[in-house]
Amino acid sequence: DYGTSWVCETRNVITTSSKYDDGHKPLGAIAGPTLEITEYLDFGFYDWVTFKSNAGLGPPELGRWISVSHRVEPLMSYWVLPKSGR
Repeated sequence: DYGTSWVCETRNVITTSSKYDDGHKPLGAIAGPTLEITEYLDFGFYDWVTFKSNAGLGPPELGRWISVSHRVEPLMSYWVLPKSGR
């Protein structure tokens, strides 16, 4: 369930207007004052994107951006649903 995960992840790294957070990011209260949110700024959930499969060696393809992939470090990697849906 990528949609629910994306909502939870983005809500953890952005400041909300809650009267209880005192202008702090929820995850920032635990991890420290500076969080890296660059990977969340490029795309919105289910945006159309072009990507290259096969480690960037394949031809450009059209797909939907799903979420940030935390399995590849330290590179910014994303989950993308190809147009074929597979």
